[in-house]
Amino acid sequence: MDRITDRRLTVRALAVMLPVLVMFGWMEGAQAQTRLDPKSDDCTDLYAAKLYPVALSACQSQAEAKDNSAQFTLGLMYYFGQGTVQDYAKAFVWFKRAAKAGHLGAQNNVGYLYFNGQSVPQDYLRAYVWFSLAAASGYQEAARYRDMAAGKLTPELRVQGQGMATACTNSKFEMCE
Repeated sequence: MDRITDRRLTVRALAVMLPVLVMFGWMEGAQAQTRLDPKSDDCTDLYAAKLYPVALSACQSQAEAKDNSAQFTLGLMYYFGQGTVQDYAKAFVWFKRAAKAGHLGAQNNVGYLYFNGQSVPQDYLRAYVWFSLAAASGYQEAARYRDMAAGKLTPELRVQGQGMATACTNSKFEMCE
């Protein structure tokens, strides 16, 4: 075969295979890896590139150094079992650390775990508090969840939850719960 025929076959093969690769997410990961600086040790970059085992190690050290974005990402990895065994209890620990450092997504996720009773006893009041904290800072999804949690509480408990959220905010997240 000549070079032109080889190229045509390669193009045809790619045209056939590309939808399959995209459907299974293989191309997305490959594209993310090519965009990633090979020297990057940032856990969120490694996580976005779906390099989960490497990201887990980077996130662990950065989370221990009090990086709230790394704490949140580590929580996601434990929650979904990405690069590690799924562990809701560890996810909760890391989400809570990030939440107390002001990470809005982590605050929402702490509320979500309380609302659903994943790794912690189901507690609509605590869920309401954490959703309220995230919603007060503009996290839209948390406002919807806060309203769902509020529907599970008596008016007295909603007032108590609002007071708890205020105390948490005023203490710069030192007095949360």
